[in-house]
Amino acid sequence: MKAKIITQMISDSNTDDLHGFKYKLRRLVIEEMGNLAITIYRNQVIVLTDFEISGDCQIICEVEVPYRLVRRALNLAIAQERLDELKDILNDLLLNSS
Repeated sequence: MKAKIITQMISDSNTDDLHGFKYKLRRLVIEEMGNLAITIYRNQVIVLTDFEISGDCQIICEVEVPYRLVRRALNLAIAQERLDELKDILNDLLLNSS
């Protein structure tokens, strides 16, 4: 499966952004899978769906991505979506427990 490797300038917070503290992050973007974006941030794999390659992104090259990586990234995105459906329960536990 084909993916584009892009770079994007990001900052960790609005304060960092205001002070110009940005760094370049690389992402794999798989357009044929609904613009699935896969990256490593703070030593964790992050998967985003419906990612838009915008003006602050630079396309570096195109690569072939192993199917098992795409499959697991999709599984992670689905698991995250299912967990997000329960965030009200999690929020209630975190905020209303002593």
